[in-house]
Amino acid sequence: MDTEGKSALEPRRKSDDVSLDKYYAPIDSFEGRHRYDPKATWTKEEEQSLIRKLDVRVCFYCCLMFFALQNDRSNISQALSDNLLDDLGLNTNDYNTGQTIFYVSSLCAELPSQLVSKKIGPDNWIPIQMICWSIVACCQAKLTGRATFFLTRSLLGIIEGGFIPDVILYLTYFYKSKELPLRLSFFWGAYGCTFIISAFLAFGILHLRGYEGLTGWQWLFALEGGLTALIGIFSW
Repeated sequence: MDTEGKSALEPRRKSDDVSLDKYYAPIDSFEGRHRYDPKATWTKEEEQSLIRKLDVRVCFYCCLMFFALQNDRSNISQALSDNLLDDLGLNTNDYNTGQTIFYVSSLCAELPSQLVSKKIGPDNWIPIQMICWSIVACCQAKLTGRATFFLTRSLLGIIEGGFIPDVILYLTYFYKSKELPLRLSFFWGAYGCTFIISAFLAFGILHLRGYEGLTGWQWLFALEGGLTALIGIFSW
């Protein structure tokens, strides 16, 4: 991609000068190098059709993955309404400390996560992240006290750290610079939708309190963590 934000995959005419193709050619180690064809041609209609398919198959699923991330991040506040602190023998200071641990851990993991993503590819790293943090999210159903609460908050922060920039990097593989802002608006729109949908999910799940001897917050962590695992598996 050049400094003007033009992609080598833009529609071109057969009469176009191909003398600059060597400047557009990906490096040999690029995973899509074998698909690069400087002589390929297509119409604007064909490109628009492809973009619509990408919106459904790529952008929509990225929004769904972001929903899973925010759902697992925010369900701790909904668990509070089901007497989480009393059941674990914690107080609000313990909760605030746990949240601080989560955000500090997430911040520290940002750069390492992005380096891993760049090394193995976000298409491989993102599903690994989702499955790993879904396991931790489900394990929150077995919290026993302050130590396990702090431990799971730290693990969630470490694993989830870097997820958002990883997904944005993944989107840049499919969209040009002028196409990306609209898709990012969809992506961040999923953030607001998460609070609405997760509230309705929590309302129903927390009513399972007492079923099979589990509290409502235990069902909340187990079921929503399982949902994230399914999304992660299908995103592979």
